[in-house]
Amino acid sequence: MKKMTLLSAIFGAGIIAYSCGGGGGSSGTVATYITDSPENFKKLEVGIREVSLVNTGTGEECIVFSSDPAYRIDLIEVRNVLQLLDISSCPAGPYNRLRIVMDKSPVEVIDNNGDSHICELVDHDPNHNPNIPNEVHCDPNTNTCHVLVNGAVNIFASQNNHLILDFELKDSEVNLNTNPCTVTFKVTPLHAKGDKHDELSGVITDLRNGSFDLNVHHGMTFTVDYSQVNQTGVDDLLQFAYSKNLKVEVECISLDLNTAHCIAKEIEVEVKGKAQNVGPNSLQIQMDPDDPGSTIDVELEPNGELEGDI
Repeated sequence: MKKMTLLSAIFGAGIIAYSCGGGGGSSGTVATYITDSPENFKKLEVGIREVSLVNTGTGEECIVFSSDPAYRIDLIEVRNVLQLLDISSCPAGPYNRLRIVMDKSPVEVIDNNGDSHICELVDHDPNHNPNIPNEVHCDPNTNTCHVLVNGAVNIFASQNNHLILDFELKDSEVNLNTNPCTVTFKVTPLHAKGDKHDELSGVITDLRNGSFDLNVHHGMTFTVDYSQVNQTGVDDLLQFAYSKNLKVEVECISLDLNTAHCIAKEIEVEVKGKAQNVGPNSLQIQMDPDDPGSTIDVELEPNGELEGDI
């Protein structure tokens, strides 16, 4: 059995709950992020279906993120950043649980040897006690698992507050020797953002000189100022991403949720497809097997990395 253990003990979704001032209302705005910092694997992709705030005393529940099909995210890609998932509104008041619903399978893992594995989530408690908080519990009748996280979240209509929740690896296990391989973990809350940067992920809907509009999950659009990005060929990179409707990841120096504005520090474009004509410093990627025009040339930087099968 291969076990992942980290001193910082972060495995998955970091959730920040903000109640943004709007004046006089009875609800607050909740911004949901995801973060990660595992080091033992090159890829660990899960599917998140729903995140909700719950008051177990009153029965009040507010869904702050929902996706059908599940929102697939590679947790390795978001290490050291807080990737925005959604912004929603919740009734003001106290909540004492955060409920996260995930697909039981597939969980895609690429280990440090570059080998790919299709795993599934399993109960952290082998006795399957669904009342134990902060642990993965799976429903034997469906393809979903959930975690009920202990932690007080107070949503105020005219104040800002935040809570960060990290999925811990110190009590987590990834077993690559079973068929299928399995992943399980615990979750505990933290109360500090640390040095993690905000990140947006989406597609460009309008590209201008020095800025662009980025449509992220659930139709939210942010204006991104990339004038401070010090990357060679960034204009060509963005034009390419815009023309091909590719996924763009933006690490923000600052992110203003009220004005939906990001000042970019770094930009990455994700290209997926079949690799061909692989050389020592270059290769081609055919994004659409039915479209010869979708083939692009890729030059590899020194010590550059590629994910997937070649």
